[in-house]
Amino acid sequence: MRQALEHETSCCKNDTMLNNSFEVKFEQLIDRMTKIELSVKYHEQKHAEKDIQIKNQNEQIENQQKQTEDQKKKIESLQQSQTNSINNQCLSMIIPNIADESKYSPLCSAFKWKFSPTEVKSNGDKYSPPFYNIMNAHCFQLKVDYKSVLDSYFINLKRCRGKYDHNVHAIKRNTHIDFQIHVFGTNGKMVVYEWDSVEGIPKYKAVSDDIGEMIENSEMNRLTIDGYVHLHCFFNKTMQ
Repeated sequence: MRQALEHETSCCKNDTMLNNSFEVKFEQLIDRMTKIELSVKYHEQKHAEKDIQIKNQNEQIENQQKQTEDQKKKIESLQQSQTNSINNQCLSMIIPNIADESKYSPLCSAFKWKFSPTEVKSNGDKYSPPFYNIMNAHCFQLKVDYKSVLDSYFINLKRCRGKYDHNVHAIKRNTHIDFQIHVFGTNGKMVVYEWDSVEGIPKYKAVSDDIGEMIENSEMNRLTIDGYVHLHCFFNKTMQ
């Protein structure tokens, strides 16, 4: 019994922080504070890493947006350059004695061309290949554009300098042209657009001004087949 009482007094289970001396308590408190500080620093480091990741992701998003804007500007610049190259050619003609004329068939009975309204609305003007009136070798070109203000498309006929036109002489305004475009749509819908005149071409210019026919956007659904508007073009009589 004497040993049991002595063991009960000195047993380690009774060794709590409250029973420790001040020095031991202080060391234990310092140890706990050190662990808390290490934990706080660890979490601060994790937060800093997350902040860096968020910053990097934001920079990547900004770079992608900038690249998208740059690509959009390049596309617009290319389209503008193509338009300018057609409209501002001075001493050269649209088709100056081309070696391979296989893709520029003379217009005998019908010239067929198609365009996508969605593409025109998104990417800008669309040009057909130049084509000839075989009866008098005059050269023409079609252009389709979309005007958001009117919510309408315009099919424009342009008179071009062909390889038989002298490139330093003005081409006078020509009249009495009978040019038609037949557009066949869905459910048997057919629309005919007609031109009876075309602008002249000043000296050193490649093309005339546009003469257009308007198609309202609300009409496009009935004129579109498989995503395209199909144009069948005819000359019924010669220009004078």
